[in-house]
Amino acid sequence: MKKNIYLLVAILSCYGAIAQQRYNFKPEHIKGQDVVCPASFVDRPSFVDTHPELKQKMQNKYAKVSANQGATFIVKYVGFPDDAKAAFQRAVDIWAAALNSTVPIRVTAYWQDLGANVLGAANTNDYYRNFIGAKEVNTFYPLALAEKLAGKDLNSINEDDIFCRFNSKIPWYYGTSENIPFGTFDFTSIVLHELGHGLGFVGSMRVSGTQGFYGFGTTLHTIYDKYLETGTTGKALIDTSTYKNPSNLLKSALTSEDIFFVSPRTATTDKSKKVVIYAPNPWEDGSSISHLDDATYGTGGINSLMTPTASLREKNLEPGPIALNMFYDMGWKGTSIAHTPIKDFKAVSSVTIEAKVITDTTFNSDKIKLVYVLNGLSAAKAVEVKMTPKTAGSNIYVANITIPAGTGLVQYYITADDNYGFTVTSPANGGLTTGKLFWEFEIGKTDVFGPVIEHYQPEILPSTSPVSLLANVVDDYQEGIDTVYVNYFVNGVQKAPIGLKKYNILTDNILFTQGSADERAYLGENIIKDLKSGDLVKYQIIATDKSGNKTTIPTIYAGLNQNDKPVDTFYEFTVTDIVATPVNDYSTDFENASADFATIGFSVNQPANFSSKGLHTSHPYTNGLGLLDPVSGNPYLSFDKSEIAMLKIPIVLKSTGATITYDEVVLVEPGDAGSTYGSTSFYDYVVVEGSFDGSFWFPLQDGYDSRIDASFQKTYEGSFSSGTAPNSTAVGTQSMVKKRTLNIYGGDELTTADAGQTMLLRFRLHSDQWTAGWGWSIDNLYVQKAAPVITANEPVNIRGLQIYPNPSSNYLDVNFEVSKPQTIKMEIFSLTGTTMYSENIPVVETTLQHRINLGNFTTGTYFIKIKESSGEVVKRFVVNN
Repeated sequence: MKKNIYLLVAILSCYGAIAQQRYNFKPEHIKGQDVVCPASFVDRPSFVDTHPELKQKMQNKYAKVSANQGATFIVKYVGFPDDAKAAFQRAVDIWAAALNSTVPIRVTAYWQDLGANVLGAANTNDYYRNFIGAKEVNTFYPLALAEKLAGKDLNSINEDDIFCRFNSKIPWYYGTSENIPFGTFDFTSIVLHELGHGLGFVGSMRVSGTQGFYGFGTTLHTIYDKYLETGTTGKALIDTSTYKNPSNLLKSALTSEDIFFVSPRTATTDKSKKVVIYAPNPWEDGSSISHLDDATYGTGGINSLMTPTASLREKNLEPGPIALNMFYDMGWKGTSIAHTPIKDFKAVSSVTIEAKVITDTTFNSDKIKLVYVLNGLSAAKAVEVKMTPKTAGSNIYVANITIPAGTGLVQYYITADDNYGFTVTSPANGGLTTGKLFWEFEIGKTDVFGPVIEHYQPEILPSTSPVSLLANVVDDYQEGIDTVYVNYFVNGVQKAPIGLKKYNILTDNILFTQGSADERAYLGENIIKDLKSGDLVKYQIIATDKSGNKTTIPTIYAGLNQNDKPVDTFYEFTVTDIVATPVNDYSTDFENASADFATIGFSVNQPANFSSKGLHTSHPYTNGLGLLDPVSGNPYLSFDKSEIAMLKIPIVLKSTGATITYDEVVLVEPGDAGSTYGSTSFYDYVVVEGSFDGSFWFPLQDGYDSRIDASFQKTYEGSFSSGTAPNSTAVGTQSMVKKRTLNIYGGDELTTADAGQTMLLRFRLHSDQWTAGWGWSIDNLYVQKAAPVITANEPVNIRGLQIYPNPSSNYLDVNFEVSKPQTIKMEIFSLTGTTMYSENIPVVETTLQHRINLGNFTTGTYFIKIKESSGEVVKRFVVNN
């Protein structure tokens, strides 16, 4: 059995039980699930006006944000009528007055048909944890709140912080009157509610089958989750000593109708005044836990806005004191410290520590301190230094640490007090005593490791424009990066290396901004030029630090043992033109078909032991490409690789006769016995894929390996090289060829309803980090065209995913078999590749049973993708609302 590399991350759940330690938690961001808000077509006329204090702030909305006078929202409207935009802006103005942030909050709002009973849906674009400025360790924050605490954009300014959808088919009222017309819903009230979800009124708690869980498939929680408690036990839902994650007991709590939000500003000993959270039984996907309780706060009250259901003629322009106190305690009011930790030095005599203090309250500037110890001394030997403004009136505070000779280690943290009795530290939970965390850097050690590089290669590109390359590069020493450059070949001819320059959002193309990653980004815009259709580019990115240590990507496990180190190799991409006129059918025997395909790894040729030309992968194909972190030895970039052959002639899908027939030999590493496509033990594979836009690709059937035919598997396993990660040495021959027919509408990815659409077609071989074989050959290809009579038995598809009902309307049930307990990633895409849903879900046994609410999906065709660490499976479904 092959052993995959796993990156092990230790998560500390109880800091009070451990000694103090260096803060070394990696920043991460992750997708969440929409909150869906249904309509109640019951007439309940009511009016709640905006609080006078907020009205006063709204009248002063042109005051400077830097003076803590509110927040700035930038809204992108997609498909909105003008009267809806005006009503939307009134809701924006209320939240802009209620909350403070120096970072613009970007919102994308979609005007769509969401079905008969849905008003809208919203969420944060991403959840971030362990970012600079976070007030809690290993806690996910909604993006807009994370950026407020960090004092800067964390994602690209080309991306939204909040996305929301509103139903174009609902009878809306867009006006300002207190009296709503009969039969309508107040649009401004619903926008105010949905923006509340995007700003953070949402948790990660979920129910799937018999299990309750949280953390988007991780063991971690959100800042909202932190304050959820049960009334019966008084225990926090994130208390794993009571509620394991995942567990049946947690599901019972989540559907108990007995959940409260208990935070500093909402805590009370009077149960009748506790903040009651909506926790119905049965669980309501997309609504449970992320609303105030409907029965408690109802309609027409000052705290009614964030309840789950809105009624006809209900108008509420007040966020409510309960919701605002919840927001304040999650971090929307208070102080944070944004400090970039110091890295190691080869030699230094003095170090300046800088920290940005971000506050929308008052704080004691005399109590902003740097606390440090040298050479691992006890906290009793700590030195406290008052930090002072870098310049007059600046919120950047500085202090110096003098480094005496012989100092090899500095441990420190920063602390600040506001005038309300709250203390904030950097790092979060900072201190030098037991159970606390600190920043640390070393001095005097030889720098022996190169930088790490993050980069994602292009594959097949249009030949109409130059190619740009972007890489994120980080070193472990304060001296930093010296050079980053590209070494490349075009059609086997080496070109002069091209340098990548440090990205600067103020002077460089903002299309390449990544937010917080800009600090480590290196860009070469339009650096590979004058490429023509059919050109093949091979390239490496090389980074050198100030000590001369070098790192090259990509690397590959070229050896035959698992303890071998990866060696340098090359990425590949090709450029091509797509034929302008699509065809109804296509066929070739590959004797004269080279010009019809754009390829990476594949080629049209005639290997030994074959009687004619065919489409072949590399023989043998190679292992996946990636990078190990030179310091930790763990994977920094996952090891995977694709060889691709794309038909450059688009195909118009037929309603009948939509088949693909070809002859093949498949000598590709088999997965473990019983493993299915998409599972961690389903290793290398081949797959036939389609695309409607050339960007988002979906399989026309599940990927498969040598197990697709007993003779293929027997041949693959008949001879191996030596080593603990041996390669198959078996070679394909003409006598092994089997005919395969794929029904384009037979794999649950497409149906005859898609007839008439124009689709691109490609063949792909995926390989992981170890163990390869001869590969894949394809010949006598017939696409939507009659092929010679099939003489061999057709292989059986390897299936692992079932979805129903299909077509669907209100929900989609998903069953997925896995080889062992693990966390899977589930996503839904539109035909154009837009992400509609994303969730990381723990599977505690070997079967996932999960229901997805489709209330905010418009009528149309979608693809659900389930991904594990070694592969993925995609199926198509239709929504009929």
